[in-house]
Amino acid sequence: MACEIQDGPLGAFGLQERVRRVDIPIRGAGVCPKEDSATRFEERECNRYPCPQPLLCISQQDLIIAVDSSGSLKEFGFATVKDFVHSLIAQYKAKYYGEVASR
Repeated sequence: MACEIQDGPLGAFGLQERVRRVDIPIRGAGVCPKEDSATRFEERECNRYPCPQPLLCISQQDLIIAVDSSGSLKEFGFATVKDFVHSLIAQYKAKYYGEVASR
């Protein structure tokens, strides 16, 4: 099952795919369904629920975020990950109503 993010009228949502592969090639007069046939390929949307805005986390917690920064990301991929982490961290409030929330 593969997952991919798409943009739709309600914002981003997931797209799940399931593909059945051919293990043994056709022999003799055998028949095999095409790759895009309903027998071998299924697709459906998922995660259609929009997040409430603004999304804030005020739980009391210690937070550690580990980020993959391997060379396979390249410069554009690393910039995308950094932007995501910055937007994620911005939603955590260190203090909320004067109390320590997350560290």
